[in-house]
Amino acid sequence: MKKSTIVKLHLFFWGIFILTSASRYLIPIISPKEYSILLVIAGMGSPLFFYLAYAQIFKILKNKKRLFLALFTIVILTSLCYLIDKKAFAYSSILILGIFKWLIYGSLFRFFIDWINKDQLQLQLSRQNLKSELALLRNQINPHFLFNSIHNIDTLISTNPAKASDSLIKLSDMMRYSFNEADTEFIDLSGEIEYIRKYLSLQELRITNRELVDFSVKGDLENIKIAPMLFIPFIENAFKHITDKEEKGGISIRFNITREHVYFEVDNIFDAAKDITKDSSSGIGLANVTRRLNLIYPDKHKLKITKENGHYKTELTIDINAS
Repeated sequence: MKKSTIVKLHLFFWGIFILTSASRYLIPIISPKEYSILLVIAGMGSPLFFYLAYAQIFKILKNKKRLFLALFTIVILTSLCYLIDKKAFAYSSILILGIFKWLIYGSLFRFFIDWINKDQLQLQLSRQNLKSELALLRNQINPHFLFNSIHNIDTLISTNPAKASDSLIKLSDMMRYSFNEADTEFIDLSGEIEYIRKYLSLQELRITNRELVDFSVKGDLENIKIAPMLFIPFIENAFKHITDKEEKGGISIRFNITREHVYFEVDNIFDAAKDITKDSSSGIGLANVTRRLNLIYPDKHKLKITKENGHYKTELTIDINAS
């Protein structure tokens, strides 16, 4: 809650307290019976003034000149009553104080309702932003990967039609998965890993070293849900930044699944002196997935990225109980 809102709440509280207490000092001027009658009259009109404030408070506050004029008029009239007749002053003051009290109640109630609605709206906007970020990530299928895959498949059509057909089906499956199956808050981890397998298979079309990637999955994938498209940006990043594609196991991708956690690790050989990155989309993808992790798994994940000893390494641990 904002400090300004807290200050307003305090002012409302003490305003009600003062108005309620002030009427007690007017009791000696009039008889207890007359005082009780005034309280009944003020009480009968309380719903009217409550909902008047509830419905019109923001319009009243916007027109400060009219508000000031109304308050000024009330002060003048009550002052005249005091000068003319103290009993008339007591009558008018008790009624005015009672009216003000219920106006403040209605205003406070309206502010409270609007504050709750605003809080819910911010929560909805946060969720909508999360969905937008996910949509952005899905629609940002690396164009270089897409174009290279199409080019490699085109080359295979004449030399190996069967493999070209199989690769085209895999590419089609990946695009369908990105735009359809991944359009949910959580998906099966098995589907996500299958997507990664197809991605690696298409990467092999342009890599001569068949032992470049060491990919392993340990643990039971059954009934495990995960937010979609979390791991692929890190894997894409490994292919972008590897500086020795002839090394066996130059890229290592590992999943270790337990009942409580999903541990993901991708490691690639990296030489800063040889690194040339022409594709700036990797930075966007990593920033996007980092933001999504913070929103979907707040305090339920650990992400560690290191560059040391000739290796670029990403480690991600997710608490699957958070989903």
